[in-house]
Amino acid sequence: MAKSTTDNKRKRHQPTINTVGDNIRALRLEKGMTVKNLAELAECEAKLIYNYESGKVDISVSMVYFLAVALGVEPHTLLIPKV
Repeated sequence: MAKSTTDNKRKRHQPTINTVGDNIRALRLEKGMTVKNLAELAECEAKLIYNYESGKVDISVSMVYFLAVALGVEPHTLLIPKV
């Protein structure tokens, strides 16, 4: 039963997860960075960046901050859907 609760939460938050991941990817590419470059600047594993960008894992507030710093943007920039 716990798994279905987790699955339901993930489905409910998926648009937000996708927004953050899409924004990370767009900003990274805009700045000409590879996943590996961004991971080094954010002091995390490249696989974690890939998972954020593909919406496979939830992102913590602290990682939003570290990635925003690494990308040279304000943290809220990663949270706002692009129109």
